[in-house]
Amino acid sequence: MNVAAARSRPATIQSVDRAAALLKAIGDSPNPPTVAELAAACGLNRSTAWRLLSTLEYHGLVERDGVSQRYAIGYALVRIAAGKTDHAILVRTARPVLEKVAATTGETVNLSIATPDGMVVCIDQVDSATLVGVNWLDRPLPWHCTSAGKLHLALLPPTELDAFLAQGPFQAMTPQTITDPARLRADLELTRQRGYSIVLDELEPGLHAVSAGVPVNDRPIAMISVSGPSFRLAETVLHQLGQELVETGRDVGSQLGAQTA
Repeated sequence: MNVAAARSRPATIQSVDRAAALLKAIGDSPNPPTVAELAAACGLNRSTAWRLLSTLEYHGLVERDGVSQRYAIGYALVRIAAGKTDHAILVRTARPVLEKVAATTGETVNLSIATPDGMVVCIDQVDSATLVGVNWLDRPLPWHCTSAGKLHLALLPPTELDAFLAQGPFQAMTPQTITDPARLRADLELTRQRGYSIVLDELEPGLHAVSAGVPVNDRPIAMISVSGPSFRLAETVLHQLGQELVETGRDVGSQLGAQTA
């Protein structure tokens, strides 16, 4: 061993070193790896790797697919990283894209983030080309009745989603708000399958909206939304916009990933 290198290395805790190695291996893997693949990559025996991964999974730092038993970086870790990211970088990167979407649709476009207290907060907005619009900036709104919030919920790990739904029934903002946890779960499953969420008069009467995520390392750190009056944004229009927003969000996420790599 190189003596100088050994002396320069700080004192570390072996279990933390190993857990960090597993996290890095998951992050570096082009496809979600199995415990056996991770153990081999990190030079660990399988039982040690499994115990460490179970601890990381308990804290939400990794996620295990219940069918394939493969691992991915957990939402909690992404959320920690997002919370420490300067929102100015996110806003600056997304702003040209928001402006393009607003010009194309003629509707209000927002960039929002989720907060741990069950709210979404708009951190940037490009106003509608019409006079019909609302300033959503810095206005906390509930997860269960907003397109950005419902997208966030749909992509939560199952245990976190279960914990949220257990708090229901939820406040009715309008007669169309989904307040029943079972109905909301079914709606969120459709959202998860589509990759975008919609709300129809659920936050305010006559207001429709659609949202898609901005993924970094395959996890959403923000949501892009288009909202407007129901007479312009019919449900069929929302579904079309939703498919387009999925690609838009991916583009913004790719740009962010390149800047922070």
